[in-house]
Amino acid sequence: MKPSIYRSKTRYEDLELYQRMIECFASAALVQGKYLDLMNFSKGEFKQVIDPKIVEKIFQPEHGYTSPDGSLELSMLIKELEKLRLIKNTGLSTKQADKIISPLACGLGNGVTGVIAGIFWSLDKIRDKKKNEVITFRPSYPVFESLAKQNNFIVKPVLTKRENNFLPSFEEIKKNSNSKTAAIVIVYPNNPSFTTFTDKHELKQIANFCQKNRIFLIIDNIYQEMMFNGKKHIEIFSLVDKPDYIIKLFGPSKDRPFFTGHRLGYYIGDSKIGEAYFDYCASNFICLGTFQKNIFSLDLLFRILLYKNSKDLKQDDVKLLMPFLRGWMQNINTKEIIARINKSKAFQKYKIAVDYNNNKLKSNLSELKKIVEKSLIFDDVINETSGNAIFARINPKYYSGNDLSFYDDVLAKRKIALYPGNIFGMPIKKDSLWFRFTIIHTSKKEIIKMLKELESMLIK
Repeated sequence: MKPSIYRSKTRYEDLELYQRMIECFASAALVQGKYLDLMNFSKGEFKQVIDPKIVEKIFQPEHGYTSPDGSLELSMLIKELEKLRLIKNTGLSTKQADKIISPLACGLGNGVTGVIAGIFWSLDKIRDKKKNEVITFRPSYPVFESLAKQNNFIVKPVLTKRENNFLPSFEEIKKNSNSKTAAIVIVYPNNPSFTTFTDKHELKQIANFCQKNRIFLIIDNIYQEMMFNGKKHIEIFSLVDKPDYIIKLFGPSKDRPFFTGHRLGYYIGDSKIGEAYFDYCASNFICLGTFQKNIFSLDLLFRILLYKNSKDLKQDDVKLLMPFLRGWMQNINTKEIIARINKSKAFQKYKIAVDYNNNKLKSNLSELKKIVEKSLIFDDVINETSGNAIFARINPKYYSGNDLSFYDDVLAKRKIALYPGNIFGMPIKKDSLWFRFTIIHTSKKEIIKMLKELESMLIK
């Protein structure tokens, strides 16, 4: 089985998950379809948080090569942000948070996906050669599995249970791990279900188990600042006595509109990976550009100010901006940087835009979820008012095929493109009619219109 508009010679079911995603995305483009799922923010719906032109004026950079893994320019900002997250989300003291975060390695990559590629490349270089398996969980971000395979790992995907909100349990991890397990990847809040852990004990068991068995636990927290339900994010480093075998990933592309194209992300974790990751960056993509690090440094700095509830910048804050941010061998004049930021009102504009975007996301998620819950054509919907998409299941009463044929029928009859659950690892079968739709790529009115088109197509 395959979509009617299909480019690959490989049987659809045999494609990597990310290849399925690309095929579905490209099929819609070829017929000029309307996307019900697209991870780019709509310029008409959301506010830009940092104007690239202002970044140029603030730093006046000398564009060119930078350090391979970015730690030379941004490590202080990354570590300060992670310390503040620990303090706010766990109640740890500044001294306790500093003790946990300071020894960790960190580095940038070409988006969080690029960071993941570097992590697997690095693990392949430092791992015990008897450990060659990576455990992933489905449904989840589809690129992990292929990147692990590209770096000489055997992937063991585990299908999580709906009754556990599509999150892995400690028992599932224990059951599927063995002496060959090199790494386990967990995303929370999860994509596409946008559910997260609420039980610290469960995560603590998982982390302790990984450390005891020398298994790298890779935690993707890219959606951690998009929990609009009042719950506190559980910080993985707060659950362990030492950071051994723990690696956390984060990036701004999901919670900061229009940052997707800047391709920014970072890891922070066990120092054992630092040297290998630096080598990966130096030998595979050389470095991020000066401008990318400039705009990321402002985003990180402004996040830090938000955590501190600051109204404006102080000299100590700008000291986090490290040498070479303006370019190789270019020094930072902190007084000038403060003056330019204050003159441009960049932080004040950033705060207003972040508040506006988050309020809009929360409102749209809540309203659209209610609409889906009331609709006859859906028999299940999942989202804990977090993230930027909704995962829903079509009632088999109204459609007798599977999610792939549903994707094909909707595209052919209504020119509407949605992501079927199988690209996230859900099985292709009749009782698994899950699909994801995003709430950021167009107006709420247009999304509701497309959902009504699905209703009119299925209810005769």
